[in-house]
Amino acid sequence: MTKIKENWIYILYALFPIINLITSLMTRFLDFPLTLGLMVRIAFLLYFIFYIFFISKSKYKKKSIIYLIICIIYGIIHCLVASDITNIRSLYVTFNHMFKFFYFPILIVGMILYYSEHKFDSQKWNKILLINLITYLILLLIPIITQSYFYSYRVELEGFNGWFYAANEVGTICLILFSSSFKLLEKSNIKYLIVFTLSCLLISLILTKVANYGMIIITVYTFLIYLFSSKEKIKKLIMLVSVIICTLCVFNANNLFELLDREESTNPVTPVVPEEPIPPTIPNKPNEQPTIIDKLLSSRNIYLEENLEIYKNSSLENKLFGIGFEEDAQQNDKLIEMDAFDILIRSGLIGLLIIIAPFIFLIIKGVVRIKKHEIENYPNLIADSLLIGLSLGISTISGHVLGAPAVTSYLAIIALLIFFNKKDRTENEKN
Repeated sequence: MTKIKENWIYILYALFPIINLITSLMTRFLDFPLTLGLMVRIAFLLYFIFYIFFISKSKYKKKSIIYLIICIIYGIIHCLVASDITNIRSLYVTFNHMFKFFYFPILIVGMILYYSEHKFDSQKWNKILLINLITYLILLLIPIITQSYFYSYRVELEGFNGWFYAANEVGTICLILFSSSFKLLEKSNIKYLIVFTLSCLLISLILTKVANYGMIIITVYTFLIYLFSSKEKIKKLIMLVSVIICTLCVFNANNLFELLDREESTNPVTPVVPEEPIPPTIPNKPNEQPTIIDKLLSSRNIYLEENLEIYKNSSLENKLFGIGFEEDAQQNDKLIEMDAFDILIRSGLIGLLIIIAPFIFLIIKGVVRIKKHEIENYPNLIADSLLIGLSLGISTISGHVLGAPAVTSYLAIIALLIFFNKKDRTENEKN
């Protein structure tokens, strides 16, 4: 029991792929809003809120309590301004979306306090991330072998999304976990090549553009690190081969998908529930082709223009606290799926500032550490910062990051790896 008590967060994270899979299946086949993933993450967040108020003795406790009180006050004002407080459904919709947006910043605050009083074991966390990657690879591979997968994009019938629901979420999660595969290179060349190749192959077959290009960026960066810092020629050669493998997988993903797609087999299966809402038709002039921006954003720029116009014409209260998430005569409940704009428009300028406050804290803390030469591992710092940057880039272009607790749960660990990347890691309270 003592070991379970000490390692419960690690155990929970190791189970996240299974929890996310069950949640996806519940979303597909059950008309019930309270999924396993939502219940687990509500309980997880409530624990850290309780920890901040009643257990923690960290030097960050007062600031964290002030931050939580600001979140609560903001939430109350947002409900008064942007939702119908007499309507239970309206309050549920508001709570559901606000929980998704505020999950990440509150989780970061809670985990920083927790690990400022408990040992943050970066090696154990890297192992958990690797276990998660391998689990996701298995859960993506089995449906392809059994021809029981769902498509990433139901209209085009493209992309292998396993049994999961939202392809952009799965693609981003796998991209975040992807960098953990390089840890195997220090232990076994063969194991590394197997996991890395499977990662490139299966992640690229989801066919999410930004995640695929993100894999190439991470692989090239890691190759450069080994090229200039490793003394082992075999490691440099393996990393060069890795760049080639990753590039081939990404740029041949569509061809490979067509080769493996069940529609070409004798046992076709009709896809069931759409992974993502169907984008609107791009209002082009006759004979005008969609632009590169249209294709990259999958027509999200149309939703962006519509929502920005609504936001611009809204009251001062709505500009500060958001237009909300309910559908009415002036607005619909369809998010843009470009997280930064969704947060600004739906939660308001004040909501946006509250949500990004922990990011600003982490950036300031990182800059101070760099100036004081307190960083233990600069290549890891850059790699983890690159992951954060790529994830935020994905959130801006295709969404499903900052508003997806399944994704931000992993992003929080990367942020903690940056925060606790210091020479005196065993003395966490000195942060």
